[in-house]
Amino acid sequence: MPHDLKATLAGTKTIRSQSDVLQRLPCLVAHLICESLGYFTPQAAANAIAYFTEGKPFCCEWYYDWAAKRFASKNTKCKDLDDTVREVGELAIQNAVQRRHHHHGSMADFKYALALVRHVRQGKEGPTFASWF
Repeated sequence: MPHDLKATLAGTKTIRSQSDVLQRLPCLVAHLICESLGYFTPQAAANAIAYFTEGKPFCCEWYYDWAAKRFASKNTKCKDLDDTVREVGELAIQNAVQRRHHHHGSMADFKYALALVRHVRQGKEGPTFASWF
């Protein structure tokens, strides 16, 4: 990645909540939904980003499964599973940014994901369990 994601997001000052992320980083939220292949809702993606900016692990099924596999196979330098969950959260966000130009098609449609994010930003109810599938 050409720049340090952690430093970039840390420089956003007061992004500490789901609401802050939804309002300030809608495109990143949409790309993270696409990277998750629709697993994340707009609210969950925003929470994952908010947790990342605070340096906390975001414990969801996707991250936990990915982290458990990395930790079990020793494909990480992390000392415990929580650190590995934090690590995969960063990887997911990095992948969302790096692969943003490839987010199209039925399971990773950026335009649809962004429309969902905008819908939620307007105070309307978002999807309950997943953005699509």
